[in-house]
Amino acid sequence: MYTVPTVEGGAFTKIAALKSPIQSGYDDGDGTFYGFSLDQLYGIYLCIKHVRDHMSSGKYFGTAISLDPTSGKVYGSYLLRDDEQSAFVWGSVDYTKAVDDDSDPVRDPIVQLEEQFMGLGADKDGQFYGVTYTGKFVKVDKLTGAVTLIKETGLPMKYLAGGCVNNADDTFLQAYCNDTSSGLAEIDLATGEVKNIVPFANNEQVTTLYIPTPAARDKAPAVPQLIIATDKGSKTYTATITMPTMLFDGTPLAAGKELTYSLTAGKTVVAEGTATPGEVITKTITATEDALIEFAATATNEDGRSPKAHVTQYIGNDTPKAPADVAMTLDEGAGTATITWKAVTEGENNGYLDLASLTYTVYDIRNRVVKENVTGTSATVECSFPSNGTFNARYQVKTVCNGHTSKAGVSNRGFAGTYSVPMTMDLTDKSEFDIHPICDANNDKHTWQFSTNITRYLFNVDLDGDDWLF
Repeated sequence: MYTVPTVEGGAFTKIAALKSPIQSGYDDGDGTFYGFSLDQLYGIYLCIKHVRDHMSSGKYFGTAISLDPTSGKVYGSYLLRDDEQSAFVWGSVDYTKAVDDDSDPVRDPIVQLEEQFMGLGADKDGQFYGVTYTGKFVKVDKLTGAVTLIKETGLPMKYLAGGCVNNADDTFLQAYCNDTSSGLAEIDLATGEVKNIVPFANNEQVTTLYIPTPAARDKAPAVPQLIIATDKGSKTYTATITMPTMLFDGTPLAAGKELTYSLTAGKTVVAEGTATPGEVITKTITATEDALIEFAATATNEDGRSPKAHVTQYIGNDTPKAPADVAMTLDEGAGTATITWKAVTEGENNGYLDLASLTYTVYDIRNRVVKENVTGTSATVECSFPSNGTFNARYQVKTVCNGHTSKAGVSNRGFAGTYSVPMTMDLTDKSEFDIHPICDANNDKHTWQFSTNITRYLFNVDLDGDDWLF
């Protein structure tokens, strides 16, 4: 991600390195940008928030999307369906489920479009504007998808390029890119008149544009202070909010002036009321379940809401981490496999873990329980070795503590017996791919992997490969 130059001679400034290029995205108005990447070669669809979430279908991918500030909905031009990547619909998609629990978003297609949008944005009143693939500057009715031409821009569009509304001066910023040039243009929302702001010196392709939403209005309160405290393993916690004494612009709040405050746990308001500048509010609250909770506190006056004070904390008993360094050795003479692992001492979310209650469960390659309630860091299980041919095994170990089960720590694969020659390995078969140890020698997490009936190498744009399939 980069900041984009707005004057000739300006430079792109790198903000963050991402594993996938962002092809469209939106600012949620609350301090987070959501970017999306579509890998058409392998059919992998990624929804990126801190580069972690994924979606199962390309129909959730928008060529250009933007947030409606009046409703909080995300509208845009989307692929009509997975197998039709030249047809598009106007619609809205609720991505919150994909972010909250990795389930698929909720898609609401409205109408099929004649052409896709390259850039899209909404003004402060929720009116959408966009630039189409052929360079038309249009107004869009978000509820019906009806498109009204304002003016032909004449911009030299060819490749994917982003755009957004600039509410500060009622213009639309649109990048453009073709085989010989690229740059940034400004379009008047009312007339469609185009002004070329800056050509990009090295023909950079800008696929997504957005202007970060200010954290608060100048005369809204400054951010309050928030502290969350809890006893180990308890679902009951204490929230302490200290109201601000300053406005967002750095000037003092009037003493004794009444403000309202709100505390949310996730998306649920758990405390609210009124208080004066500098006042300390303490609330004792009980959570409904063990969970990693994102808390946010705000203060509000007649000019608006403060920025959010964020605290993320695990409440209750944490889920244990998966066992590390799980290793397995076969003993053909004894007819056994011995599995070992490192003791787990931490929770997945750095929350409380009752080590006295911690046990381990061992599963075989078919996910059947072969040992449970193990309190140490090793287990020996019986195996049935064939008299001729080959035998292979792999085991998983999960940590169990106070009703929570970890992800699996997976052992190496062990082999016994012999192969007959000549022999071949079919690396379009996952079971044969799984036989091979993988060495990610440069430890960049980009290495050999099996995907959709092929064995492939996931390259790293920043580092040379040093990855081995044995």
